[in-house]
Amino acid sequence: MDKKRQRTFYISGKTHGRFKKIVGEQNRDMSIIVEEIIARWSDEHSADSRGERVQMDQAVSLLAKAVCEQLSQKREWAEEALIGAGMGLPGATVFDRRIGHFSAEKQELGSRLAHWVLRRAIDFINHGRKVFLVCDSGTTVFWFLKAFGEAISEYFKNNSGAIIHLRALTIVTNNIPGAESFVTYASHHEIPVESKMTLISQLLKCRLLAGTLLPEYVAVTGNDTNLDLANVCAQARNLQSERKRSSDRAVRDLELGERPVFIGLTTGNWIALEPFEGTPLPHLLARGEGHGEFKKELLKVCDEIFVLAPLGKILMKPVKTLNEMLGFSDPGTDANPLKKSYVQVQIPAGKSKVIKLVSTVRLKQSVLLVHSARVCEEIGDYDRLDAPGQGPIPKNLPIEEVRHLFFPFDQFSDAMTETQLEIELPHPLTREDSFKREFYSIRSQQLIETSRMPR
Repeated sequence: MDKKRQRTFYISGKTHGRFKKIVGEQNRDMSIIVEEIIARWSDEHSADSRGERVQMDQAVSLLAKAVCEQLSQKREWAEEALIGAGMGLPGATVFDRRIGHFSAEKQELGSRLAHWVLRRAIDFINHGRKVFLVCDSGTTVFWFLKAFGEAISEYFKNNSGAIIHLRALTIVTNNIPGAESFVTYASHHEIPVESKMTLISQLLKCRLLAGTLLPEYVAVTGNDTNLDLANVCAQARNLQSERKRSSDRAVRDLELGERPVFIGLTTGNWIALEPFEGTPLPHLLARGEGHGEFKKELLKVCDEIFVLAPLGKILMKPVKTLNEMLGFSDPGTDANPLKKSYVQVQIPAGKSKVIKLVSTVRLKQSVLLVHSARVCEEIGDYDRLDAPGQGPIPKNLPIEEVRHLFFPFDQFSDAMTETQLEIELPHPLTREDSFKREFYSIRSQQLIETSRMPR
């Protein structure tokens, strides 16, 4: 047993007073507490303890680094956590899960097209035409709507003296998350109008169509939605005709202009390249109650249509082959909606010159390099949709003279083959050997050679 020794320590009166008070309140012996403090401090600062602590710190550092690398490479945990906490994007859980598919490519598509479509809309407005952007449901068009408000801000920032009547521009959509995203941005950002700053939301209307909520796409669909869209178009066009026919000059002079233009922004679960009226066109594949019918109405009422699609969603096989490969049944023969087959949306007659595909190409080493070349060969000549604000495509070309719009997207060309496959083909079924061969011309030998190439 250690022999107790008396020692003298010098501390301030204030510290001693506080210490004595607290010890007294706890009915403890000051000597015992002081000894415990000295013993603990000695253990922490001894040579042996320092060595053990250094080893522990190194082990902690290595473990933390390894865990962070794993969490960074496999981010499903973050997606699950955000969705579980209700912190994902506006809309249903299914939409939040699908938003990660082709995410980087869809965002780039949406941003580039938003800037170009805005400049085109402004040209129409400056020539006295009202413009209606009819935006379809889905995550691809969501990114367009999200970027459109940002495109407006950037345009006015770079064209401070521009006088543009944005009240002549209206967004019409059944895309609930897209509408919410645009309106949220527009309600918090101002642009200069007649020497004063004005919220974008006070100038540009966003018209959400009526209908029944389709949870899978967080959109409204059904007969009411289709009828509402048809009525919006008919009213705008009829109103313009009535103004032109009116004998009241004040009425005729009120925003007389030209016929309003309806610009459609749409996409499909898949896009099938097939001939139509003598030219290869993107055909929309859809499933889900009311999903295809709305797309058909959009194709019918719009004056010009832009079909947005990541390269990995473009197929050059008929819809029947796709359904067979996926094991999907006809729409009316299977009660399981996840097994319902895709249906090709019929393109209205006379529309072949006004439908344009907007997608990407691969120019560097990529698992989709061969597929990219085949798509370009099939679609024919295309215009290059360059970075926002720098596109060489004239904004005032008649839609019949606008070619399909593509831009290079090689963001993942340096990634390993397996990583590229997971990004370019996010659905597990599409990464199966039979599917890759049939739809993307990807063969195992090609992947081996790709993985061996220097990066």
